[in-house]
Amino acid sequence: MTTDTLSQLELNLDIAPYDDTDDGQKHLAHIINPPNNIHIWQPGMTSKEIVEIARMTGQEVVALCGYRWIPKRNPDKLDVCKTCMDAAHHILAGE
Repeated sequence: MTTDTLSQLELNLDIAPYDDTDDGQKHLAHIINPPNNIHIWQPGMTSKEIVEIARMTGQEVVALCGYRWIPKRNPDKLDVCKTCMDAAHHILAGE
């Protein structure tokens, strides 16, 4: 991986919530960002695009909290994972 690619990853922290799919557990919206999903990410892609590709291809995505899942549900009505929210606040604050 080149330095240019790493710089693009660091600058592209387009944070967006997405769902989990483990049955038997409370479903939460999780927050992902491109650096955690390098297996899908391409330069210029947003989190929403990453999740759409993962949903269409059945690939796993990784949340800020470390949770891994294959997107299947619409997360709009789900509570957001508190651990992901805390991590997003730290990223946005530059910590």
